[in-house]
Amino acid sequence: TESIVNQRTRDLLKAKNTAETANTAKNHFLAKISHELRTPLNGIMGFTQLLQNNQGLGDDEKQHVNIIRQCSQDLLGLINDILDFTAIETNNTKVVNRLFDFTAFLNDIDAIYQLIATKKGLKLTTSINNAPIKLRGDEKRIRQILCNLLNNAFKYTDHGQIQLIVNASENELYLTVADTGNGIAQHDMDRIFDPFIQLNNHDAAQEGIGIGLTITKELLKIMNGRITVQSDLGAGSIFTVTLPIENQTTASS
Repeated sequence: TESIVNQRTRDLLKAKNTAETANTAKNHFLAKISHELRTPLNGIMGFTQLLQNNQGLGDDEKQHVNIIRQCSQDLLGLINDILDFTAIETNNTKVVNRLFDFTAFLNDIDAIYQLIATKKGLKLTTSINNAPIKLRGDEKRIRQILCNLLNNAFKYTDHGQIQLIVNASENELYLTVADTGNGIAQHDMDRIFDPFIQLNNHDAAQEGIGIGLTITKELLKIMNGRITVQSDLGAGSIFTVTLPIENQTTASS
């Protein structure tokens, strides 16, 4: 019996090492190919910007150039997601905490997504309650987390409204994104944070590769935060992010 147990232990260890080697090779490949894709994409985006500044273009040509620019930005977003996902899996994700203007940060987010809401015919409301004026944290990562949640809300909401609610206690920051979209079935709740999973409600094709929520959850783990979700199929979803913060001067609006 001891001999059998030892042999099975060796087999499991060998399988584990093989899997880890394959996973490392996959991550290196993804990182390499993502960097290589950036080079021609940067060229496309650069020449697109030059074309946009060309005053001699007609309305149809301008629309075509805008489509190229938007597609390029979407592709860059996918590449960045792959790079972030690879960095997280290889424990190379860096978090840099600095003091930044949180009020200006929220105003910027609101301005960007108000344009998206108008374009899609949705209402976006932003409520700031007792939130810090200045916040010490990783501005880039907090923006990435919030944008992932808002992008998902807009992606799966065709009518109604989206709410961004910001609140804070003495030592925690709360970012809530609520929508009136498709919602999530209870049997899918455990799957939404898995990589490369997209819920395809109503047979509607969705953009992206399905790692936004995975990245969000892993970033929050690194930042000692957490995320919760409430949802009913057909009635919308509520995602709430909680982040630890220092006690700072607050403002409300």
